[in-house]
Amino acid sequence: MNNDGKYQEINSAEYNTSMNTEVIKDNAAGGMTGQAFRYLAILDFEAQCDKDKKLNVQEIIEFPVVIVDVENRKILDDKFHYYIKPEVHPQLYPFCIELTGITQDKVDNGIPLKDALDKLEVFLREKVWLIAKIPY
Repeated sequence: MNNDGKYQEINSAEYNTSMNTEVIKDNAAGGMTGQAFRYLAILDFEAQCDKDKKLNVQEIIEFPVVIVDVENRKILDDKFHYYIKPEVHPQLYPFCIELTGITQDKVDNGIPLKDALDKLEVFLREKVWLIAKIPY
């Protein structure tokens, strides 16, 4: 995600150059051949944190997932995103708010982690089903 909060196309320079180039090669159309997976689910948690002390439980407070079409180097339009209501440390630490930009009202109106995991399962099942219908 760029500074404007928009998702960008993934370019080949961003791929890990240590990958086995005999297995994964760019083809003329700009896609990847020999790739084990056509799509990847990428997640980027944010967690409750404090500057001056280690928390005994670091709870997830933001749960985003995007689906990347590896062959076409594109992030699919459908995105999964929920704020999670922390249970052990329900009050966000000022450092956490400053670091993540996540406000107390966002997590207060969030959902429990278990509900987010249930919703993620549905999201991924729907994506897998829809993706399976896309011709290669």
